Amino acid sequence: GTPLNAEAVKFNWDRLKDPASASPSAAEAAMVASTEVVDDVTLKVTMTTPVTAYAQAIVGSAMNWIASPAALRKGQQTFDESPVGAGPFTLQSWTRQAEIRLVKNPRYWDAPKPYLDGITMRAVLDSDQRYNTLQTGGADVAVESNPVNFDKADKAGLPNTVLELSGGL
Repeated sequence: GTPLNAEAVKFNWDRLKDPASASPSAAEAAMVASTEVVDDVTLKVTMTTPVTAYAQAIVGSAMNWIASPAALRKGQQTFDESPVGAGPFTLQSWTRQAEIRLVKNPRYWDAPKPYLDGITMRAVLDSDQRYNTLQTGGADVAVESNPVNFDKADKAGLPNTVLELSGGL
């Protein structure tokens, strides 16, 4: 019910900077000294200091996810039970510690995207199980940090991309 615009981005980013939110992305948000809404699609951002890799900080943190300000104002518990965003998918179901099912958002701004009808995400903590699930067709994609599995994937001819993050993978 609220537009995805510069004001929504400002609201979300300011919220992440607020210590009361206890955001895990507070460090990335703190790099922003101030934000100013110029118009519906332009947010002027002033950094506390020059940060050459700030775009990556946005992509790799909660700053890349913009929720409905109206939904957030209803409180954390209400939002957790019924999140509202403007992304390509909406929440169908969430079984804690098991899986998240997302379905195509019929109101997504960039139709006909997304091209998938849905996505199911499962947390698999054991790296051997993660690799075996991918190898046997139980998953189409895996997010991995175990170099042994990277080697196995290379040897099996599976495509993979390594994203280096602050000295880790």
